[in-house]
Amino acid sequence: MTSPTLATLGSDLQKAAGRRAYADVQVLAVRIGEAAAAEVRSLPAGDAGIREMAAWLADLFRRTEILLRIARASQAAELRRVTFLRRYLLPQQDRRAARVKLSL
Repeated sequence: MTSPTLATLGSDLQKAAGRRAYADVQVLAVRIGEAAAAEVRSLPAGDAGIREMAAWLADLFRRTEILLRIARASQAAELRRVTFLRRYLLPQQDRRAARVKLSL
């Protein structure tokens, strides 16, 4: 079983991934790894808790990776939509003016 500290860090990691806070995800992932390593070091060799911790970490990072992939795909779709809308929302004359290059 994971400690309350690890459970809180895991929850924070999932929330950060969902809100696209990529820097926070990186910091939290490192903190979780360090906290899990410290917890495992406190267990005797061969303890079943070590396997449980490894399984919990693998599951947490797998779910976080999925959330990050969804966030990145969503962000890419938003950028494509902005590009598409800019093309059709700018008046015709502004679109032509945006392509004109002056050589001085």
